[in-house]
Amino acid sequence: MRLPPERTLFVFSTAKVLAGGLRIGVLRTPNKLLERLAAGLRAQSWMVPPLMVDIACYWVAQPEAASLLAWQTEELAARQQIATEVLTDYRLGRSHNGSNVWLTLPEGRRAIELCERLQLQGVKVSNAEPFCVGSTPAPQAIRICIGAAADRQTLTQALNVIKQCLAQPPLANVTV
Repeated sequence: MRLPPERTLFVFSTAKVLAGGLRIGVLRTPNKLLERLAAGLRAQSWMVPPLMVDIACYWVAQPEAASLLAWQTEELAARQQIATEVLTDYRLGRSHNGSNVWLTLPEGRRAIELCERLQLQGVKVSNAEPFCVGSTPAPQAIRICIGAAADRQTLTQALNVIKQCLAQPPLANVTV
């Protein structure tokens, strides 16, 4: 799908797209919105380190940037498909090219217990608590970072461990 450039804001984090330690956001905007958005950003943001800005601008301007982004988009889509296939019996929340999958746990399962069990198996996932705001209870769900695995085979192995742990009855006593 091609988005109309005169009405589209393109936002990304270099930490997710280019390099984990390069923590800067990038916003590409139509010229007619540039002044208004720049004023809003100046009013809301602290200055980011200039070296990070220079590195991000340099990388984005390189001819290879588009092909690297296309490769990453295709890789994440393939990993999303693997997660969908391995965890087909469970409810997943995901975006087509996202680097994470949210797995809603079956009734009677606790996210903290599953996270602990998976950690013992060498698979680290997150429960929903750190992502919640306010006093609303966290859903019983886990966040699976599909982009962290070194390759698709490693991802498939980890997803199979998750599936196996979900097939086991919950532990009676959970220690955190």
